[in-house]
Amino acid sequence: MDAEFEPPFDKRSLAWQLPVLALVVILAVTFAFKKDDSAFASAEQPKQTDVVLNDNPHNRVIQPSFIETFETEWNKSDWYISDYTVSGGYFRNSWSIDNVEFPEEGGYSLKLLHARSGSMPFVGGEVQRTGWVQYGRIEGIMRPAPGSGAASGLFTYTGNHFGDPHDEIDIEWIGNRPDLVQFNVYRDGKALGAWKHTLPFEPAAALHLYAFEWDPDEIRWYVDGELIHSVTSEEVEIPFSPQRLMTHLWTGTLYQWHGEPSFTDGTQAEVRCISYQRLDEMNSTPRCADEYDRILRGAPHPDLVEASLNESGDGSEAVGADPALVPEAAE
Repeated sequence: MDAEFEPPFDKRSLAWQLPVLALVVILAVTFAFKKDDSAFASAEQPKQTDVVLNDNPHNRVIQPSFIETFETEWNKSDWYISDYTVSGGYFRNSWSIDNVEFPEEGGYSLKLLHARSGSMPFVGGEVQRTGWVQYGRIEGIMRPAPGSGAASGLFTYTGNHFGDPHDEIDIEWIGNRPDLVQFNVYRDGKALGAWKHTLPFEPAAALHLYAFEWDPDEIRWYVDGELIHSVTSEEVEIPFSPQRLMTHLWTGTLYQWHGEPSFTDGTQAEVRCISYQRLDEMNSTPRCADEYDRILRGAPHPDLVEASLNESGDGSEAVGADPALVPEAAE
């Protein structure tokens, strides 16, 4: 063979290889750009949430903010007084409408009696706001009942009776520990915490202002305006279903917690104000804190002062009227 021999240039082979080579280059470049673009997109665009929380599964109407001191005429359709026998569970009392009284100075009292009603050896009192509350601030000016076995509460609740899981947020007092207040959270029937706090006073000795704020990510409890405890959604599962707003006084079988029922017959809890501020109205609507000083001083409601002025003409016969509350125009 001749050493300088070269095979002839095959144009048909080149014609086949060039398109294939070009296609490989195009695919490689396209893949590279797509990879870069995908990485950019994942870095710049927020992650989509897999689950969207339906925080009102029954589409219930959440009532507007309100404050009620029960000093003037109030709409009884807004409040329900329990009157039935509790069945099952740890309760040992029935509820009676006769165990809720409304004194002239305002508010209401809840009584607990050693009296048999049906299968239960005790009778308690319970009041609930009709309609539904959800996120916002709940306040109460209250004095819980003293005595071992007596359990007083200001709380929100929903459960099987309303077609819901058991959700609940509590402020509770137990008569065998006169120095304590307790905060609870239940979600889907599970007790997520029971936080007891020692107070620098005896709750059953006088009225005090209690409150909790409930929002989707946190619950905060207050006593006399001071933050006492809080939990976040990172610590517990925050309840979200709309709930009833309630107060009650009861006894049960939880002796290790509330003590044996040796309370004085007819022991009472006192409620002087209940308010609810929706989350979007917490800075713009009245609340019990606005009435706290007036109620502690025993001054009458401004509407009662005005009514007395209208009747007497000069306010001289406005019985119990606080001069500071009498309009200047009436002097």
